[in-house]
Amino acid sequence: MKEVTTQQEAAALAEGLSGFQELVERHLAESGLSQTRYSVEAYGSVDFMRLLRAGRNFRMDTVARVLGYISRTSPPSPSTIDA
Repeated sequence: MKEVTTQQEAAALAEGLSGFQELVERHLAESGLSQTRYSVEAYGSVDFMRLLRAGRNFRMDTVARVLGYISRTSPPSPSTIDA
């Protein structure tokens, strides 16, 4: 991964990670699953939500795997449903 070289790049990275956590937290709440069950299904380990909330920086392949899980398990948005 490329090293962050400016304060602007660092801020953009932090904002992106914050957005990822917000998306995961929202999906967890909407799923109705326990934190442990969600962690296992999305990440493959019971520790995922604890690590995310503790500020862990995940590798891009891990972020992609969790985003794929969210995509597969989220209901379609109203704009994507044909009338």
